[in-house]
Amino acid sequence: MRPRRALVPLVLGLLTPLLLPGCSSDDEPDPGPSQPPVSAFREGTCRAVAPAVLQVGRDVRLLGEGPTPPQDVLERLTTAQTSLVQIQGAPGLDPVLVGPVEDLVTRIGFVRLRGVSNTYGPELATQLGETYDLTLATCTAPPAATPPD
Repeated sequence: MRPRRALVPLVLGLLTPLLLPGCSSDDEPDPGPSQPPVSAFREGTCRAVAPAVLQVGRDVRLLGEGPTPPQDVLERLTTAQTSLVQIQGAPGLDPVLVGPVEDLVTRIGFVRLRGVSNTYGPELATQLGETYDLTLATCTAPPAATPPD
């Protein structure tokens, strides 16, 4: 009987690291590698677009090289695009975001259309990634200083 009791701490010690990643007190989703948390986005419209922008950043890496991206990735991009369009049409959109958000919505549209028509190419992921990077930089950079009156 003693050997079995000795195994319990060993088994728990081995399993604990596997169980802990599922237990998180953080309200924000895992931003993935090299992505800032939502809290790093400037308050206002940038913070509002943060979840959709970060989702695009995670999914652009998963688009693949073939003529058809994975369906689950296209579905998540559709959700992100819908969110961005809603924010884009809402009053109070930060003027500095108008161009980057419009470009991101357009690039997602190209990926989606070409993905469902089996004409997707990896250059679309590159273009979407560049647009994501620009939007991310726009929203996480400190606001420009206003000149004194």
